[in-house]
Amino acid sequence: MQQALADPRVLTQTTTPRLRTASGPVTSRSISRASRILEKSRRLALLAIAGTSVCVVGLMLVGFYQIYEAVISAVDLGREGMSEMHFIVNVLEIMDTFLISSACFIITIGAYQLFIDSTIAMPAWLTIKDFDDLKRRLAGVVVIILGLSFLADFVNWNGQTDIMREGIAAAAVVLALTAFIRTI
Repeated sequence: MQQALADPRVLTQTTTPRLRTASGPVTSRSISRASRILEKSRRLALLAIAGTSVCVVGLMLVGFYQIYEAVISAVDLGREGMSEMHFIVNVLEIMDTFLISSACFIITIGAYQLFIDSTIAMPAWLTIKDFDDLKRRLAGVVVIILGLSFLADFVNWNGQTDIMREGIAAAAVVLALTAFIRTI
């Protein structure tokens, strides 16, 4: 026993744990196979990328339709006695739609860069290096969308609802997201 403790080869051989599964020891071949499977599974992100791409296109089409309706509304502005505020609210809703579409686009590009190809040529402001970058950009867009939504509600306010509660709620979310962004 004394000799076994003095000989480092014996010590290493007797104390090195072997990885085992129910089907037997883990071999470099099974690790290699698992690595290949995991490497290929990242391509599952293509499903999310395709889904958000459809959202981007769909929201863009909705935005263009809203532009069409806003232009028609502007032409009818004088005929039907619509106020300029109605047109401004329409424009704010259009911007909101395009911002949500932009958020989906950022998620699409970010997922592609994170899971598929990080070398895709993008402007510096749209380069996503990790999930924290993606979260920061998305949180920034959410803050802008909240601001625009509140502004549209404020412009459209009829004095009947409690706009202050909505403003306080939006401000609380903006503060929470700002604190979140700073911790990333």
